[in-house]
Amino acid sequence: MHDAFFSPQVSAEEIAEHFARLQPESFQMELETVLLNLPRPDKVKTPLLVLAAAKDHVFSVAEEQATAEAKRDIRKID
Repeated sequence: MHDAFFSPQVSAEEIAEHFARLQPESFQMELETVLLNLPRPDKVKTPLLVLAAAKDHVFSVAEEQATAEAKRDIRKID
């Protein structure tokens, strides 16, 4: 868990503090994201900022780029 979500500089004590504040996800969210696979980028009407990081262990830069490109009015910042 440490390697996937935190940099090596973050101590185990700091991680424990963050995890203590987490709450369970809602059943509806789990149903929609896991079982129904309902991404609907066409329904997003607000500005969207997608950030990607080369050392992200959860989402690749390519996946984040695909997320950003799902919006028609994309502006890429390098």
